[in-house]
Amino acid sequence: SAFSCAEKPAPMTALPAETLNFKQFQSDAEQAMRGRSGAAVAIDPSTGRILAIVNPRSAVYSAYPVGSAFKPLSVIAAVEDGRAKTSRVSLCNGKAELHGLPYKCWLAAGHGRLDMYDALALSCNIYFYTLGERMKGPAIARWARKFGFGAKPGFAPAEKAGLEAAGRVPDLFPPG
Repeated sequence: SAFSCAEKPAPMTALPAETLNFKQFQSDAEQAMRGRSGAAVAIDPSTGRILAIVNPRSAVYSAYPVGSAFKPLSVIAAVEDGRAKTSRVSLCNGKAELHGLPYKCWLAAGHGRLDMYDALALSCNIYFYTLGERMKGPAIARWARKFGFGAKPGFAPAEKAGLEAAGRVPDLFPPG
């Protein structure tokens, strides 16, 4: 079944390629990364076209955990599998303990009470840690594979250099 929400946001309209200012995207990305370590890649979600890339060697050849990029997938998986509703409210006080391990939110003071929409908009770590615990490992891994996690991304420069490999989707998670 298709992902559905009680309140659907207005559809986004893609800009025609000829109206995109790639130099401005690149300039903005470079300015945002100035003085920071790491990499940034801006991608057109409708085409997969790279709009800007900062520190391409690091972005292409380094391995990073998916982090917040996994949060929208978690929302879709939880709603589609009937494990959570978009109205599900959770409390973020900045930290949580799951399976005996401490976890922190990026906002040390916490976000307070938030529903799925707010959790996604604010990228609340605690909300998604607890949502992931509710989903359980095999369901998360199944949805991750549906979205292409664990497959080679098909990025030509890395492929040419022989440095591209499929990502890893763990199937084993602590019992909950």
